[in-house]
Amino acid sequence: MLTPGATFGFVEDVVVDAAARRQGIGEALVRECLRLAVEQGASRVELHSGNHRPDAIRLYRRVGFKKFETNVWRFVYGAPTSG
Repeated sequence: MLTPGATFGFVEDVVVDAAARRQGIGEALVRECLRLAVEQGASRVELHSGNHRPDAIRLYRRVGFKKFETNVWRFVYGAPTSG
């Protein structure tokens, strides 16, 4: 998915069925996302991944993603707020 103006791409929800893992499918999917993003003019690609997904993090590092510190804030409509 590219942002308006194609300044950067965002990879979301890379999931491979447990029975099909360790066959290069996840890496192929991510590399295709990167190819498509560059083809459409993205200068960078981002994704989010939790520390509870060490296999995914290894994959992202292998294809060239670098971890950077962030302070992500999110507003969810309808979610309770704290005073």
